[in-house]
Amino acid sequence: MSGPPPTVPLVTLVPALLRACCRGDGDPPDPDLATAVAAAPPEEWPRAAAILASHRLLPLVGHALGEELLAQAPPRFADAVRAAFRATFVRNFVAMRGLDDALAALRAEGIEPVVLKGAALVNTLYPALAARPMGDVDLLVGAGEQERAATALARLGWRRAAQEEDATNFVGDDGQKLDLAHRFRIFEGRPRASWTETVKPRFLSSAHLATLEPNALLVHLVVHMNGHRREVGHLLAWLVDAALVLRDRGDRLERARLEPLLRDDDAWTWLVRTVAFARDVLDVPPPAALARGLPDCTPLTLDEVLRSRRVHAAAPTAVRLLGRLLALPFGRADRPDEERPALGDVLALAGDDARERRARRAVARWRRAQP
Repeated sequence: MSGPPPTVPLVTLVPALLRACCRGDGDPPDPDLATAVAAAPPEEWPRAAAILASHRLLPLVGHALGEELLAQAPPRFADAVRAAFRATFVRNFVAMRGLDDALAALRAEGIEPVVLKGAALVNTLYPALAARPMGDVDLLVGAGEQERAATALARLGWRRAAQEEDATNFVGDDGQKLDLAHRFRIFEGRPRASWTETVKPRFLSSAHLATLEPNALLVHLVVHMNGHRREVGHLLAWLVDAALVLRDRGDRLERARLEPLLRDDDAWTWLVRTVAFARDVLDVPPPAALARGLPDCTPLTLDEVLRSRRVHAAAPTAVRLLGRLLALPFGRADRPDEERPALGDVLALAGDDARERRARRAVARWRRAQP
């Protein structure tokens, strides 16, 4: 979708859409959203579409707007949202059917896998099957169950595609992908019962699934975001995942349970900055247990998130500042013009890194002061 360059300011539209993504279906209508849609100038819409597509939020925005407000958007924006919603519904519907079959086959072997990442989030936090795109299906089994699980999946037609240190990647006849992990380092050495729970899924035929309990889920999301941000940049979709945990599971979050799972200052820093981003940008207040116990530190801003995504999605992880400057003209040509990085984005990364270091120092001081 062509449009204006990234200098077009995001006055009201994108921030309002992000807040709408984090409102529950039972919440009253947000008058600010209708106002933002009505007042947004034409030049905001193309960049909003590019940002939402890059950050994997078009389907959720479609659900949040609903047809009444979507009909007030420019046709190209509305068409992009509807197309993303339809495509995500089809992919997720097929993935859920495959997951149902995989769960049944594994349970027939006495194996109860832990469902991770997108498939778990869709089934526990999201209001519609098409609201959150997901890539592959991620399952975790015990190390001693790995070969039996792989054999059960093979009988369903899943083919081994790649072997990683901690997981086996499978591909189905329909192109669906499944990652079967047998090691989960972040919780290694802890009893499974301490970081999992059994829930009723929203979009499966199966009556139950095992997944991460809220404290472990929030930690996993934060660690996963931090681990991948140098490859893909900050993703708003992942920040929204964390915000929905805070919104819907906040009453079950406990500092005493988070503490042993967050093993270093980096993890704590990204938890604190994620909670602050949810509060300041997504309008999701921190739950009481975290509001009382976390330090103030340099916040993560929306500009920083958007800049990070523009730059890191255009240059390989190992490319340093000079390398990024050289790589930008050869960045992925399939990305919308509005979200290609500019020289100013690359130069601003040094300031973003300095903000992160200040935040880490503040968190480190706070941790040392804890009894």
